Amino acid sequence: MGILVLALNTGGNLLPWSHPFVLGSFAVSFLFTILFLRAEHRAISPIMPLHLLQKNPRAAMMLGSVASSISVQTIFFNIPLFFQTVMLESARKAGSRLLIPTVGNMLCSVGVGYVINRTKVVRPTMRFGSITLFFGGLGLIFLSPSFSELTICLLLIPANAGVGLAYPSVMMGTLASSEQHEMAVATSTLILFRSIGNVMGVSTSSLIVQNALVWRLKRNLVVGDTAGLISEEQKNKIIEMVRERVTAIFDLQGEIQQQGELFPFQGQIGSSC
Repeated sequence: MGILVLALNTGGNLLPWSHPFVLGSFAVSFLFTILFLRAEHRAISPIMPLHLLQKNPRAAMMLGSVASSISVQTIFFNIPLFFQTVMLESARKAGSRLLIPTVGNMLCSVGVGYVINRTKVVRPTMRFGSITLFFGGLGLIFLSPSFSELTICLLLIPANAGVGLAYPSVMMGTLASSEQHEMAVATSTLILFRSIGNVMGVSTSSLIVQNALVWRLKRNLVVGDTAGLISEEQKNKIIEMVRERVTAIFDLQGEIQQQGELFPFQGQIGSSC
């Protein structure tokens, strides 16, 4: 996993995709994955028993956890960057915008536990949570700096609520579909899959944003057409500054800072998840 993340973060960013280091990292990652699966298949007490992935509904819930974790981390990793780079807010304010949605996440988690305890079924809350998470992510496509504080807050709530509903439901569903002697290893495998999804969500979304950032900066920053941009060297310097640190945006002046299409977050947060 670490080698795969290294390849994703390096390719198209620090090195070309065709670079031997990037291609070699992908090859080594694939080889290690095959060796890991082979070892787990032969092990007497495997860390991740493969038979857990051979029968529904448990297999569907575990594999679905990877996809949902990728979506969740894509949202939570990039939303603060949107507030800082597009809306030019401080890191403190960008983080504070997630406070109310996070509280909603917590309340939904507590509430879904109460509902499952009363009804003894997990399928309705699992489906509703998954649907809420999906459409909550799509709703973030419409996020715009022109929206009011209340509208922005309301757009952030559904995705967080979906997480609070789906995650506990999937955990209880996994336990309910497992034999008593499998419960411990089924729980650890589910958490492992969620962790893999979290790592992949951050790395793949960062890959998309970084490559889109370079492409849009090169396209929109035109020497002579943008006020204050007088040379190709200055343009390249600005691109490197913005890629290295978010706070460099606050140092830009005039039209260079206010480019409407300067950054790839506008209108793409939802679509990237």
